[in-house]
Amino acid sequence: MRVLIIEDDRGIAGGLRSGLRALGWVAEHAATLSAARAALASEPYDVVLLDLGLPDGDGLGLLRQLRAAPASARNGAQTPVLVMTARDAVVSRVAGLDLGADDYVGKPFELDELAARIRA
Repeated sequence: MRVLIIEDDRGIAGGLRSGLRALGWVAEHAATLSAARAALASEPYDVVLLDLGLPDGDGLGLLRQLRAAPASARNGAQTPVLVMTARDAVVSRVAGLDLGADDYVGKPFELDELAARIRA
């Protein structure tokens, strides 16, 4: 499974990459929205792990862009997106899900739970 981790915290991203790679998955990292857009344009991913608070904008904008893309796009409307963020208020979760997130997990989380959510 190919996973794109969009996360500005290098410690969190490094831990996720290591943990997901230990499961036998290919895990790549983008620390900004611009790096994420470049990665998504160049490689197909099976799932995107999306932090919302990024240094160059809000991850919800990228989610909106992905969901507006044609279903035939390499990483478009059909690519599963799991939001992972410290924004755990109900209104934030509802907003992310209403914009098309496939799942939403609040930080901190356990790798086992995250992996189960990805598999689901």
